[in-house]
Amino acid sequence: MKITEVMTNILGPGGLASSNRYQIAFQFTDNSKLATAVGIDGTVQAPEIYENTATSLTRKAAKLSYLADEVNIPGFSVSTGDFEGHLPGMNQKFAHTKTYRDFTITFLMDHRHLPYDMLHKWAEFIFIPQSTNGVSVGLSGRARNNYVLTNYYNDYTCNMVIDKLERQDNTTMGARSSLYLYNVFPYLINDITVSNGPNQPLKFQASFYFEYSEAVTYD
Repeated sequence: MKITEVMTNILGPGGLASSNRYQIAFQFTDNSKLATAVGIDGTVQAPEIYENTATSLTRKAAKLSYLADEVNIPGFSVSTGDFEGHLPGMNQKFAHTKTYRDFTITFLMDHRHLPYDMLHKWAEFIFIPQSTNGVSVGLSGRARNNYVLTNYYNDYTCNMVIDKLERQDNTTMGARSSLYLYNVFPYLINDITVSNGPNQPLKFQASFYFEYSEAVTYD
C-alpha cells in the first residue's frame, strides 16, 4: 500500500489530528450569580469573541481560553460486576456504573493574573466569609472572620465545553468534536513556584470536578 493511498483514504486531506488546536469555555452566564462573582462572561467560544467589538467580559473569557496552556480532556471508566454460574465454568462481567474522572487545566499566568484571580474569586464564592463584630484585621487588610458558609451547589457550579479544533479543507478552523461538561467546579489549585533562576512563563494547575459529560462530533 502506498503512503499516498494511506493519506488519501485513511487520513483524508487534513491529515492527523493536532494536539495544539483546542479551545475551552466556562459558561458562567448560565449561572448569573457565579458570572457576577468571577466577572467573566463565557457564553461564546474563544476565537469567535476575541475582537475589539466584544465586551470586556467576553474578551476575558477569550483570554482565559488562550491562557489554558494544557487541558486534559477527561475520559470515563465503567465499573463491572461478576455474574457466575449461568454457564458451567464461565463467568460473565456486566457493566453497572459509568464513572467520570476529574480533569486538570494548566494555565499560563498573564501580567494581570487573570486565571489565578478568577479561580480564587470562584473559591470565595463557594465559601462565603461571614463578617462578625470585633474581629482583628489580617495582613490583607480584610477582617478575619470566625466562620464561613458554603454556598448552594447550583449556584457555584457551571457548565463547560472543550472544543477540539481542526482545519477544514486546509483553510478555516472549526470544531470537529466537543465535550460538554456539566456542573463543573474547582477543587484544587496547585502551588505556584517562583525562583531567582532564568525567567520563564509562569504556570499553575487547577483541577475540577464535574457530574457528567456529553461528547458531540461534527461531520
